Amino acid sequence: MGISTAAIENARFRADAADALRIVALEGLATLFHRRSGLTHIVDGLTPVLLAALADAALTIDQLIAHLSHAFDVEAEGDVHAVIAGRLMELEAAGLVWRA
Repeated sequence: MGISTAAIENARFRADAADALRIVALEGLATLFHRRSGLTHIVDGLTPVLLAALADAALTIDQLIAHLSHAFDVEAEGDVHAVIAGRLMELEAAGLVWRA
């Protein structure tokens, strides 16, 4: 069953400022220590990029995709909307992002 993103379609997401996180990159992964919760997460390489973008401003999924496309000079293609929506839902469940 696919991820239903209808409930978050127009939601804006935020993340803590960069100084609230300690991120260490590891070959395609990263460890992320979230100071506020005291929890350490093992995440993929995309997660720190998403958190950095959301620390700067509250963004919708479409705005986040546009930001990433511009930052990395790539065109969004395929099912990127569902992928980003799914990742935001995971990060929200982990307490790393919230709806603004």
